[in-house]
Parts: sequence; structure tokens; C-alpha cells
Amino acid sequence: VVHRKSTPWGTAYVTRKGYWRVYVRGLRRCRMEHVLVWESVHGPIPPGMQTHHRNGDKKDNRIENLEMHDPTTHKRLHGGCVRRGRFWYKPCRHCGKRKRIDRENWYISREGWPLYGRCRPCHVRIVVAEGKARARRRAG
Repeated sequence: VVHRKSTPWGTAYVTRKGYWRVYVRGLRRCRMEHVLVWESVHGPIPPGMQTHHRNGDKKDNRIENLEMHDPTTHKRLHGGCVRRGRFWYKPCRHCGKRKRIDRENWYISREGWPLYGRCRPCHVRIVVAEGKARARRRAG
């Protein structure tokens, strides 16, 4: 297993999270290799945007494997969501059903992310069951 390599920018090593980090000779500081690859082709990454590895391999920093996303889209891609037409669908961790991300099916954060990892019906069912169990424990 290779944990160090030489790049056009300097020497790289694998981080604990599995990304290549490069010690850039001229800057005397470290940068992520996928960011350097993106910037070498497209220029600086716009503020608030994030690079994403299309095939999920954090070490595959070929330009054709990189794409740019806003934080919400990037989080959804890593959370198992899929896009169908205009809408995003997310699998519920509890029942496993893939449901459209909207306020009818999920509790949504201000940033637009589904909360709790479970759909609204599962969340309500679990919270009610926990409340009843608490009441039973108190009663007796």
C-alpha cells in the first residue's frame, strides 16, 4: 500500500480520512491534492463550493473524476441521496424507503438537510414509543 508519492507540486501522503495531502514546496504548506488538480485546470475554487469525487475513491484525483458542488448538494451525495428530475430522494435509515426530500416526508434543517436520518413517519412513531416507555418507567 502506497502512503507517500511525488507529485508536480511536492511530496504527498495519505491523511487519516484517505485523501492525498501535498506539502507544496514553494508555499511551504500543505494542500489537498484534489484541490490542486481542480485549480490547475479550472482556476480557484469559488467561495462556498466543494470538490467531489464522482466514483467515491478519495485517492482518484483525475480531473474527470472531480466535480464542483455547493455544500448541500455535496452532503446529499455523500448521504445516499439521488436526484430524479428536479427532486432529491433520500433513504430512511429506519424503514429503508427512499422518499422525496420535502417537509411532508422529512424534518428539514434551515440549510435544507433532512434531520435525524429517518423519515417523518418513522421519527414520529419512534418518539411516541419512547414517550410511552418513559411514562411506563415512571409509573412503575
